[in-house]
Amino acid sequence: MKNYKFDGSISLEVLNNYLDRAMTFSGISYASAENLKIHIDALLNMGVKHVARAGGWWTATDYDTVHYNHVKRNNEAIHAADPDIILEACIFEIVGKQVENIPVSENTFVQFGLSPESRNFRLADMIFADGFGANQWGEGYHIPDITTLEAQMFFYERACRFIDLGFEALHFGQTNLIGKNDENLACWTDVIHKIRAYAKTNARRHYVLIDCHFPGHNFVGTDGVMLCDFTAFPLCLYVKSGQTDHMASEDNPQECDIHPNTGGEVYNKHIHGISPSGWETNDYPYLVEFDNYGVKPAEFGKAVNRWGYDEICWWGHQPQWYRQKFIKYIIDRIDGFKENGHLALPGCRWMVKLPNSDKGADYYCNDPKKFEGGWGEENFFKEILKNR
Repeated sequence: MKNYKFDGSISLEVLNNYLDRAMTFSGISYASAENLKIHIDALLNMGVKHVARAGGWWTATDYDTVHYNHVKRNNEAIHAADPDIILEACIFEIVGKQVENIPVSENTFVQFGLSPESRNFRLADMIFADGFGANQWGEGYHIPDITTLEAQMFFYERACRFIDLGFEALHFGQTNLIGKNDENLACWTDVIHKIRAYAKTNARRHYVLIDCHFPGHNFVGTDGVMLCDFTAFPLCLYVKSGQTDHMASEDNPQECDIHPNTGGEVYNKHIHGISPSGWETNDYPYLVEFDNYGVKPAEFGKAVNRWGYDEICWWGHQPQWYRQKFIKYIIDRIDGFKENGHLALPGCRWMVKLPNSDKGADYYCNDPKKFEGGWGEENFFKEILKNR
């Protein structure tokens, strides 16, 4: 049995053990009681240890405030089934009007040297004054500016709330966009240090894992220590060389591959870093996943990048034998780089409905005999993780 024990800090060995058994299972912490039991059984059957994107909506809503008890019960049920499982929540690079439904706690005011008052967050006070990132993610959805006090308080408040709910990992998305004006990452350093101090007292194992997207630069605090425990990034898929434009069929999948060292990909970066837990490495750990940013119907089948799909829609649109072949291939490819790289298997990923398909709008790896809408990769993933 591999070691999954940590308390107050985490070793590189234990972190790699968790990331070896990582799976994206979007929104499992919000599932209904009936579905939660099915999904927990699937996690245990497969041997998953790190559950990416278990909580946190893409748009920052007050769901985790309004349904606090439901989310907490779900997380407690998962940990009752396997106390070693790490659940990750997300605080993305997006804010909209919904943030004004989220109250600022007394603790947050105190931590930032302010007198407590009764109010909610103010959207106008946490976005870029020069208009950078305005409506970046659609009308009314903007990139927050970490150099504003309001954004700092917002990220801290949300992180503390997720820690209280039993999440032991936090994903901050594109920190480079949020920190565009953050000289020497001074603001990020202060916020993340405050979050880690809160976790030291309040997290299940007195530690919180933090990750974000930093493929081409080091996310280093003002003290020279990495602000994240690992980086998380899309697979960055491209149409495989020699392929011609065609729609996927059972005998002719739309093949893809990764191209290390061709741009912003995370592969072969060999980033040196000192971790928040104190260990140092020339191969800072990373986790890649099937991205889901949405596609327009007209883009389906277009042979550029991922054949016109986002990554999870591309993968889901291929015949099952190729889906599974690709998983084995990409794991072997990443292992071959020998740089503490890992793949988050797709357990549940939200996606657009595939054209000319009877599949639903979301991908679930579950055995369809156990969960209606399951795509049938559960036992395949069990065999993959058995050797990780």
